[in-house]
Amino acid sequence: MGDDIIQKAVRKDDTNKFHSAIGGVIVTTILFMFPVGLFYMFIYYKSQVAFIDGVYLFFSIYVIGALASLMYYRFVIGKDEFIEIDKMSLGTVSAVFGKCFLAFFGILGFTMVAITLNPSLIRIFENTVGFAVCRSLGVNDLLNRMLKSDLFSKVSSGMAEKDKEEYMNYDFLLTMWNLSDKEKLEENIRAACKDTSSGASKRDLKFDFYWNTKLITEETLKELMDFIDLKYYVGHFTWIYIASTFSLLVSLVTTVMN
Repeated sequence: MGDDIIQKAVRKDDTNKFHSAIGGVIVTTILFMFPVGLFYMFIYYKSQVAFIDGVYLFFSIYVIGALASLMYYRFVIGKDEFIEIDKMSLGTVSAVFGKCFLAFFGILGFTMVAITLNPSLIRIFENTVGFAVCRSLGVNDLLNRMLKSDLFSKVSSGMAEKDKEEYMNYDFLLTMWNLSDKEKLEENIRAACKDTSSGASKRDLKFDFYWNTKLITEETLKELMDFIDLKYYVGHFTWIYIASTFSLLVSLVTTVMN
């Protein structure tokens, strides 16, 4: 990189500049989430062409990361208030893009391949972060309408309404269902709604739960399927974002230190 602005800035023993650089890394990493999330929603969410869209997603995130690195160096390290990236030398720009590609390919690319070959890894975040998002969006209210439980009914019979809402919830059942068995679940619910004979629908669920067929409609069924989709894609995106963030951090560190 020669005597470019990046190297000149980091060679100086300046505590304020060091703190500014660290703060810039934190802010850049946080802001990095928004374009990555936006591209994820448009490119990958409910994608039917996983490989092609996966490659497109990777290169989109890589370009976002490289541009974020350029802005970081120009604005934070170089103290350029106008972020005039076009004034950086071709060698500097090429070095930043090259180091970013190696970092993103080694971390993000490996992660995307790993979760594609082993989808069970996604369930780590699917049933934690994804479940938390679904719960915040009201999946508990939906499942309380769609399901019944004789045991829960007996336990909650003498409870106050507020305690019922807090303790007698069915939302944990969402962790039983994944994208792979979504179609089978939908078929079982439809079958249960058609066959309302006593106990017939209990065989479709574990534990003491069965479908409340009187309250299940096409709208509630679609809403449940959407929650299962959302849970999966939140889990998948969590892997993508964590890998992208580490890739960005590695590219920042390697370019500054070299």
